[in-house]
Amino acid sequence: MNDEQIRELLHWFVNEAQPWMLYAEARRHAIEGYHQWIQPGTIEQMPDDELRWRFQHFFRIGFNDGSRIFPQQYLDELIGDINRLRQTLLFLLNENIHIIERMNRVTNGGDHYIEGMGRALQTSLLMCYNPDKYCLWSKKTDRGLSNLGLLEQVHGEGGTWGHRYVRFLNVSNGLKELEPEFDLTFAEIDLFLRAIADEGQEAVRREQARNF
Repeated sequence: MNDEQIRELLHWFVNEAQPWMLYAEARRHAIEGYHQWIQPGTIEQMPDDELRWRFQHFFRIGFNDGSRIFPQQYLDELIGDINRLRQTLLFLLNENIHIIERMNRVTNGGDHYIEGMGRALQTSLLMCYNPDKYCLWSKKTDRGLSNLGLLEQVHGEGGTWGHRYVRFLNVSNGLKELEPEFDLTFAEIDLFLRAIADEGQEAVRREQARNF
């Protein structure tokens, strides 16, 4: 799809896809709350029981918008060794290390990986830590990008998950910049891509049909 078609879909999302925009408000409140504790200094000083409770809440409730982002069967593994979880979180949020290295070492096969710490969980934590810099990245957002014809920009050159995440952030920034007047947040860009992956497909088909 070209930029003009994607702009039309952004207008559809903001002006017509009301359920998704209602979710955006719930997400904003949830992210504000999580942001208070998903900070390296706070995590480092937090007692084990509190960190375990807060992480469980984050994992089970997510963004309080009805979406099930994280595979619940991995929760016990993630909180089983709370010190290991703490060190993984501190590494993931360490801005002194490039995001490519952080993501690669926290992803499956890396030395900071814990089973269940997939890209959706990693990037959700990053988005709560700094919602102006990081965006949630998941299989569903990939489906949204695919419907927009943008998936190749993320995965086409291959590379590690860290490299692909950097490209995903660039594409997400590009979507925000297509309609700067909307001032969409990364959390809203995630919802936009989820909408395009689901009921927004009809809007995609309408825009594609306009080319003929």
